[in-house]
Amino acid sequence: MVMTARTTLWIVLALWAVLWLGSFVYPVTLPAVGDGFLRGGNRIMAFLALQAGAMVPALAALPLRPQAGVMRWLALVPVLCGTGLIALIAITVLRAFMTDPVIPSGPAGPVTQPAPKGIE
Repeated sequence: MVMTARTTLWIVLALWAVLWLGSFVYPVTLPAVGDGFLRGGNRIMAFLALQAGAMVPALAALPLRPQAGVMRWLALVPVLCGTGLIALIAITVLRAFMTDPVIPSGPAGPVTQPAPKGIE
């Protein structure tokens, strides 16, 4: 069997699809590990690691693109998905930094009754 550029491209795209879809399916099956704020951080790291791994075949598909046809545009899908995910994460982080958190200043209202026993 002769390995053509088209066959190689299909193999690279299939590898990307497995990693891309696996990055959404696999982390859900992991138990949430840790305490406090970072509980479940292992799921996020597994997702990001698989997404980073999916970018390797996505970038490898670019030089394998044919000169014309549907395969030329199909080879761009992995890079566009990866770039879109990076942009979505960047926009989310920037929005979180740019929005002003709502922090109440002072007490919520006048105290009308004493605290219950045991809370003092």
